Amino acid sequence: MTIPSKSSALEARADDLPRTIPEFCRRNRISITTYFKLRQLGKGPREMRALSKVLITAEAERDWRRDRETPDKRDTATIERLHARGRKAGRRSAVKRGGRK
Repeated sequence: MTIPSKSSALEARADDLPRTIPEFCRRNRISITTYFKLRQLGKGPREMRALSKVLITAEAERDWRRDRETPDKRDTATIERLHARGRKAGRRSAVKRGGRK
């Protein structure tokens, strides 16, 4: 029988702690802007509120990742629409600055 080291036990506990929105975004490599867009679309993780702080539990993060791994057709259409809107805005901005037309 192996006895887990103190550091591995602490890491396991730290991994289960709730995260703030910026911590969640860093861990999942998304921008905070993307987080709020996903939340507005109803595609963000479940949130836990503690006074004025918004936290995301490890369980909510795991569920969110699982849901994002298998998007349904509506998710795909929404993502494509958002990408198209972003490309269109980028082209307009480039034209205003005298870039490509």
